[in-house]
Amino acid sequence: MTSLFYCPINLATTNLPRLDDYFNVASVYEKGKIQLLSLDKDEDTNRSVLFLKGNDLRPLKLFLKDLISLNRDFCLSEYQSIHPHVGLVDLIPLIPIDYQSYHLAVQHLGQLIEEFMDILPNLFLYELASNSQQIVSLPALRKLINLNSPELTNHSALTRYYNQSEIKKVSSPLGSTIMGVRKPLIAFNVTLESEDNGAAKRIANKIRESNKKTGVNGVRAIGWHGLTVGIQVACNLYSNLKITGGNLTLKLVFDKITQEAHNMDSSISSSELIGMVDKGNLGFGEESEITEIADYLKIEREILAAKILDFYH
Repeated sequence: MTSLFYCPINLATTNLPRLDDYFNVASVYEKGKIQLLSLDKDEDTNRSVLFLKGNDLRPLKLFLKDLISLNRDFCLSEYQSIHPHVGLVDLIPLIPIDYQSYHLAVQHLGQLIEEFMDILPNLFLYELASNSQQIVSLPALRKLINLNSPELTNHSALTRYYNQSEIKKVSSPLGSTIMGVRKPLIAFNVTLESEDNGAAKRIANKIRESNKKTGVNGVRAIGWHGLTVGIQVACNLYSNLKITGGNLTLKLVFDKITQEAHNMDSSISSSELIGMVDKGNLGFGEESEITEIADYLKIEREILAAKILDFYH
């Protein structure tokens, strides 16, 4: 099977069907199968991320139908989380494995829309799948959805099938779903040896890209306190990545947070990856052993080893 896409699906729940029934087995389509590479369930935020690989993701519909049925009491207006969210099935992004097949990913996204539109009430498109006239980033689209902006019809996936004037946002307790095609992103959280949530917020403010004085290009960050994880700086490395021609690596961000924590008389207790990371984006030399990297980043060796991809470089 030629695997074309990665797909890290973001869900606003940890209440999932038994995954073996849907992934890592022959799909109901003859073209191939879907493989589950990792699952991250965060009880603190009631959020899950499934990192999938496959060449035909339409069989996901079976999983999504059962997920919705299992979470039939979900109500977006009552859901609380530190992470941005717009619905139960929050985000379905496609990432081409070879970094060159974006047009194929956009074509396949069209197949997914046709397959999912009867079970997901509000579908909106972002990044490389956006309307060519109306390209929109994920944060900007989330804001439009939360404001129920009239501009939303510009970004509805249903423009492929209906005139824009015929499209209306449906009121649903499930909320909305954002779909798109994008370049790779790394979700990386660093836990401080501290009980001061303000320290994490100050560090996040220092390193986030929007800080023109000290920010790191390609990094979004927040500071927060999780009941089980403690005080964290939660980061998204979303652009300027080394594997796509930039200089942003996991080591660079970790070192920056470590230095800022040291400046506040604090230190790092551990870190975690949400989803997967390409080997070329770790920021360590080719000769570095996995144990050395894991010790440096303060991640368990087995966990880090299971989250490293080796396709993009």
